[in-house]
Amino acid sequence: MANMVRHLGNTTSAISKHHLRDLWKSPRGTVLRIQALAVVAIIITFFLIAFGSCRRWSNRWIVQKGFFAAQVLSLSLGTYSIGIMQSSSVKSEMYPIWAVSLFTIFGCIDPVTSYNGLDYKGPLSKVVYGICLHCGYVLLMSISAISSSVGNTAIGVLAAVTFIKGFHRSLALMQQSRMRNMIQLLDDRYHSGETLALRYDYSTDPASILQVPRFEFIVDFPTGTDSAYVRLSDVNELLREKKDELQSCYDACIAYCLSHRLQRHFLGLNSHKVDPQTPEGIDYKWAMKVIEIELAFLFDVFFTGNAFLHYYQAKTASLWALASFTGICFVGVAAAIPGTMTSRHPASGPGGCTNVVHTTTADLVITFVILASLALLQLLQLIRCWTSNWARLAVVCAYTRNSMKMHRGKTPYWLALWMRLKVFVATGTNWFDRYLWQCKIGQYQYSMLPEARCTGKKEVEGKGRNRRGKSMVDRLYRGCVRLVKMLALDYIWEVLWDLLGSDINKRAAIRLDENVKASIFYFLGKIKSDRSEGDWLSFAQDQRIQEFLPYTYTPQFEPELHGFRYTRCVMAWCVATWYCELAEQEKELSRKKNASSKAEEGIGCRGIAVGCFKKEAAGGGGEREENQKHRHVANALSKYCAYMVVSVPELLPGSVPDTRRAYDHFVEAAQEAQDKDALLKAMLDRRYWSRLHSGNVMIKDINNHASVGGDRLLLDLIRSSNPWETLADVWVRMLVYAAPYGNAEAHMRQLSQGGEFITHLWALLCHLSIREWKLPGNLHNITAIDHAQRLLIDFFQEKECIHTKDNYVVVVVVVVAFLDSLDGCYSDELAAASKLEERVSFYRTTGPEIAKLFHIDPAAKLPSLVLLVKEDEFRLYDGEFKRYAIADFVSANKLPLVPTLRQKTVSSLYGHPIQKLIILLAVANESLKFLPIFKEAAKSFKGKLLFFFLEPDSEEGTQAAKLLYIPCTGQEATVLAYSTEDKREFPLDGEVSLDTIKKFAQDFFEDKLYISGTVPESNDEDVKIVVGNNVDQIVLDESKDVLLVIYHPMYHPDLPMETTNNLAKLLCGINSLVIAKMNGATNWHPRAKLPEEFYEFIKKHAGIPFEPISTLKQVSSEHGATETEIEEILPQA
Repeated sequence: MANMVRHLGNTTSAISKHHLRDLWKSPRGTVLRIQALAVVAIIITFFLIAFGSCRRWSNRWIVQKGFFAAQVLSLSLGTYSIGIMQSSSVKSEMYPIWAVSLFTIFGCIDPVTSYNGLDYKGPLSKVVYGICLHCGYVLLMSISAISSSVGNTAIGVLAAVTFIKGFHRSLALMQQSRMRNMIQLLDDRYHSGETLALRYDYSTDPASILQVPRFEFIVDFPTGTDSAYVRLSDVNELLREKKDELQSCYDACIAYCLSHRLQRHFLGLNSHKVDPQTPEGIDYKWAMKVIEIELAFLFDVFFTGNAFLHYYQAKTASLWALASFTGICFVGVAAAIPGTMTSRHPASGPGGCTNVVHTTTADLVITFVILASLALLQLLQLIRCWTSNWARLAVVCAYTRNSMKMHRGKTPYWLALWMRLKVFVATGTNWFDRYLWQCKIGQYQYSMLPEARCTGKKEVEGKGRNRRGKSMVDRLYRGCVRLVKMLALDYIWEVLWDLLGSDINKRAAIRLDENVKASIFYFLGKIKSDRSEGDWLSFAQDQRIQEFLPYTYTPQFEPELHGFRYTRCVMAWCVATWYCELAEQEKELSRKKNASSKAEEGIGCRGIAVGCFKKEAAGGGGEREENQKHRHVANALSKYCAYMVVSVPELLPGSVPDTRRAYDHFVEAAQEAQDKDALLKAMLDRRYWSRLHSGNVMIKDINNHASVGGDRLLLDLIRSSNPWETLADVWVRMLVYAAPYGNAEAHMRQLSQGGEFITHLWALLCHLSIREWKLPGNLHNITAIDHAQRLLIDFFQEKECIHTKDNYVVVVVVVVAFLDSLDGCYSDELAAASKLEERVSFYRTTGPEIAKLFHIDPAAKLPSLVLLVKEDEFRLYDGEFKRYAIADFVSANKLPLVPTLRQKTVSSLYGHPIQKLIILLAVANESLKFLPIFKEAAKSFKGKLLFFFLEPDSEEGTQAAKLLYIPCTGQEATVLAYSTEDKREFPLDGEVSLDTIKKFAQDFFEDKLYISGTVPESNDEDVKIVVGNNVDQIVLDESKDVLLVIYHPMYHPDLPMETTNNLAKLLCGINSLVIAKMNGATNWHPRAKLPEEFYEFIKKHAGIPFEPISTLKQVSSEHGATETEIEEILPQA
């Protein structure tokens, strides 16, 4: 019996497979395949239409990559489905309806998916071609397949409506170019209006808006029949009259007005540099809401056609959407009437050319579902057009223009009713603009940190085996990498990952909650200018904490590039925050264990314990809640800043390579660290980072270096009982500091990927005209003697040099002014001068005893000013006490006459406009003898030559000499002249004295120094031998044209001189031409330098015309010329 059941089951399965195979090959199977393709194409296109605008509020893989896949597949699948319907020998009465449905949904696709700028003709032609192709297919199929006039009419009407609608929607591709032309009309000199607009209240402050030119606050430009500008002042007047009706539209008007300015910044159209405005009186919570709407507007401008379809051409788009809805209903009614879709093709049998398959109930159901979905899609697009922020903006602009017309006449009653209806529809709902961006912040995963790595006993036990296996795997991996690179598969993988990959840190994003926003808004409210002073440093009173903040000046880290410095600070504070979080988790775990053990020990005293616990909680609940808030803010922002370092470094200060290099240092250090304590001590040790940056320490030495103990103050802060408030303050400032530096194009690109919170801060600061944060103010007061003494001690003990943004070599200087009052005009002039010199510390005092310490005569006429420069001590200022005069004096005198040449100084010498150096090389014992006369000689050449002192017996001096390739082995004092252009040094012959140094420097300045070998006794050969001493007699002889060959035996050991000798023999008969050679290793002359091009040199410097030069070039040795060919050409001369 069991065998019989098994046999029957096998028979049923075989019959089922046979039936499916027959169905697949049958005409009905062909119809089902075409139907499935059409349904898939419609579903994909539905996804493209529905989720196209969702890119601004979601960075999920399904939305971002799904949109890309749908964009690629929708057009190709739809075209293929329509084509196979037309070419297939199996016909169905539903083919024309499916084809026109595909065409209809294709006409609903947004043609704008990326910013094309001024080049819209190519994308527009492709879209128009697709519309025409689909329309032609549909009409051809309808005419050839449907016999009923009603069916043909329904299909034709819907196809015609879709054709016009699709063509109209394709014109959205031109809107980006038109808006660019419109915003170019704006004057970018009046940026103060942006700050004023963010803090302006139309209901209470109607006059302040008039302080800025009216052209500044343009909301809408005249287009089409609307010939009037709509300005923010006009909107304010309207809102004061109709506050109850249009109050919800004010945010959209402000946002769109500001978006013009931000769009200019995105596109690089701002040319004027403006001073930042005082950001006082701004409600940042409301301002960020306006920024969200503004960025949503810009997303629609750059990545969708909503600006065209929902605003500039909203009426026409709505009209054609209604017409399309009517056409779809007409086709649905025609399909429901029997006989209207009857096929022209006769129902022939298997041997006929065409096989018509009868329509089933399932076909009708699927067809009606498709038509109903298309109709709902039209209604959905209408609702989005009528209820979005674009609709609110359109209502206000229309109302404003009608109000302008009311001054000339009365508005018709029907128009007033129509405007009220539009206001009701636009302001009644906000379904689609409720989520303007993802409102999330990415979170970095600390997977490489010591405590986050998986460790255990088994791993330790199998360490040798794992290491051996790891080495084998590494060798196999490296072999695979070489093979992949050889086949160029790495590039393909990079492209595929960019198209389809996903960032794990983006998947770990968390919701941006109100606590984080409130902390940032609270700090923004304290900012008074674009200088990082005041509340920027209120929590960090110690200099050692400030060294780990990117917005403070620290000389030992000054050579760091901006991106490296910011990343270093971010990762150091990340480790500190992570360390505190681990300690907090350990405390919580310990408290839970203690609570559970006490509960087990004293179950009978449960009531008393609970009562005491509640009493304690009631007493300290507020403090713990505040601490938890700071903890959440610190953790969220620390992981967000680290996430940006890893995933979006282009939004941060500095260049991307510098950011990645600093992050790579951190990752390597984290992997090498034995435990969290070693990593913490190294990350918070400024000496470790400084030596790592200069190359004096290796990352693998982190565990040895960590024994130093790190920065004691920071460790004490982190190990304190409640570090979270300080950490929260640090991370709020780190994020706000990074905001204005991002790349504008990268910010624009992020709008279509869910958006980043830093982009909102960047836009806000952009409207406040803050493009960068400047160092804190350089003016300080000295009121105590001990303060002045400490300043002098710190100043003259400091040995570090710094580099300015112009790459000049500048030593730290101090300016001290002795005034009669800390207030008044002189104090204001000094404060203004301090802002002109960022790398100079300015001080002021009114104390005579303090003035004496700085070599200022208290009895002298006030105000007095002295400049302290390293190694030159005090320089008294005797000019007019005006800001620019003081700044000019400081700028001209802040470089010492003779600074010490160190390793850090050498790299910036090549960017200095003065390329000639005079260097005194003297050991420490000899420097006291020669340095005074060397400084005296330097005074005569200020602004002409750079004078430096180098100690050969110091490590710094040895390293600097190696970089310049100058010898420094002797113990005797030596003076060298060095050119950074030619990298040549000229030693001073004779004794070192004031006169010889001046004469030597003057000759160097006038290019009279040269290096010479021994002059040959006889120089009668065809090729003359030139040395430095006879350049004037041979090369510079005005009666001769000289061809000088300069060679270097070290660099040109294989240089054949046979060609030069043969050429000299051939030309020996020309008395006006001399062929010469000079050894460049032992000879140098400022007038004898290698030309860039041999023949160009002859053309330029030949005094006697040499006609066959062009002919010689044709057969030169470079082109394979021989001596015979040259001899054949020369007689022609």
